[in-house]
Amino acid sequence: MAMARFETEKFNGLNDFGLWQIKMRALLTHQGLDEALEEGEKDDKSDAQKIEILKKAKSVLILNLDDKVLREVAREESAAAIWKKLEDLYMTKSLANRLYLKQRLYSFRFNDDKPIGDQLDQFNKILDDIENVDAKMEEEDKAIALLNALPKSFEHFKEAMLYGREKSITLMEVLTLQEESVHQILNVVAEQIGEAWIIDYGCNFHVSSHKQWFEDFKASNGSVILGNNQTCLIRGMRNIRMRFADGSMILLTDVRFIPEIKRNLVSLGLLETKGYGFRSEGGRLVIYKGSKTVMSAEKRQTFYYLEASVVTGSTNVAEKQIGVHTWHMRMGHLGTKGMLRLANKGVFKMGKEEDLSKCCSV
Repeated sequence: MAMARFETEKFNGLNDFGLWQIKMRALLTHQGLDEALEEGEKDDKSDAQKIEILKKAKSVLILNLDDKVLREVAREESAAAIWKKLEDLYMTKSLANRLYLKQRLYSFRFNDDKPIGDQLDQFNKILDDIENVDAKMEEEDKAIALLNALPKSFEHFKEAMLYGREKSITLMEVLTLQEESVHQILNVVAEQIGEAWIIDYGCNFHVSSHKQWFEDFKASNGSVILGNNQTCLIRGMRNIRMRFADGSMILLTDVRFIPEIKRNLVSLGLLETKGYGFRSEGGRLVIYKGSKTVMSAEKRQTFYYLEASVVTGSTNVAEKQIGVHTWHMRMGHLGTKGMLRLANKGVFKMGKEEDLSKCCSV
């Protein structure tokens, strides 16, 4: 039975030497000639068999080298000697080369204008080159290098990967989730996600696509460029009121209404500029101001989901049910004493024991 033929690209000194080595070793193994690469290896074969293997292995290597490279190793007498000479020429294991390769890795940056897949191949090639010169790297270091190299459009993905971790991160974990996120985990993506609210660090403002949730809705113009370079129009803005399980409420102010974005976002970056702090603990993201917890979110896979429901129609019952809280927010979170003075002037009704601590705007 005839043996199947396998062909590999000739090594010309410019293509990837590491990959060429892997293919050549596989080819020699398939033909039963790989032991010729190890000089002095002991086996049970006769002298005639050994000579035949060594000759064939050398021939295979020669036939898979470009003329320019072949001239550099033409004086070598065995397959093992050719193999070692090629490593010395094209896979230098010196300290300078190791440092150069690591510098290439840490300075590598993805470009939003180029296909992610092609750039991942370049990144993985650098990792392979580093390992080929016996420079070992921890999985966590590889993962951090990849996260650091990702473009700005993946800022949310990077934050999600690092927040609230309880164990070390691996390169395979980042690669797997990053592959899913090419179309999903950008700063903002146009996909349906229902009524859930997601905490987003990269977004510059709060966003919702549900017009019926806004209080005193006001039409406005503008546009936003998504992480996938899609441009969406801002159709309006105003406030959205939300209630938590403990009865406390917040008023998200200046929320943008963008119908094309089927995702509700609370901008963590915007809250941070307003003096709010945040911390992750036990799979939860806690947002606070001073000593008071304002809101919390639960981590599900790579997103933090806000645990709150939207309150609609509140402006129609301002005087009847939550009038004090509404006036409290309209007056810029005026303190209890100031609110009581306004109540005494008849602006609204308020009891002396009215609790204003369960209402704030962000």
